[in-house]
Amino acid sequence: MFGVSSGGPYAVAVAALLGHRVNGCGVIAGVTDMAWVPAWEDYDEAEVALMRTGSEDEAIAWCQHRFGFDGAGLLSGGTYELSDADLALFDDEAMATGFMATTMEALRQGVVGFAQDIWLQGRPWTFDPASIVAPCHVLHGEADTIVPVRHARHTAAVIPGASLVTLPGHGHLSIITEVPSLVQLLVTAT
Repeated sequence: MFGVSSGGPYAVAVAALLGHRVNGCGVIAGVTDMAWVPAWEDYDEAEVALMRTGSEDEAIAWCQHRFGFDGAGLLSGGTYELSDADLALFDDEAMATGFMATTMEALRQGVVGFAQDIWLQGRPWTFDPASIVAPCHVLHGEADTIVPVRHARHTAAVIPGASLVTLPGHGHLSIITEVPSLVQLLVTAT
């Protein structure tokens, strides 16, 4: 199993809590445990504000006010500054079309799911990543401007035996082109 970005903690949680059922774990450009104080450094100010709201309901109201009930504000520039590697990804028409279709599907029911995910990612992990027994691979782009590379280093450090690969030519989005390589690593590890 693997998770990308905010999905990284979900992959780590599943591997920690269902260890006997997980053959391999991958984290790609993943957010680490936000209870680790340096995780907040150089993180997107808007996401920090969202994660630090007092409740899930406050997070939803914050997102609806900032991005609209339908989340359209997320698509109209948002708050993220993309790396050159990420911007180049959008030069490929198929990749750009796929990314937009995926994003539109994620927002089809509104901005509530985004609000819940980002708010939850700001909570401390309630599981022990040191309990992971499956092989774990952590990949991160060194040019990632959305999730600082220190997140990958921390996640790899708290999972026994985890491998960490940082790729200088990749940003937060462009790293998805490495998914086939990660899947191959996870398959051969089992």
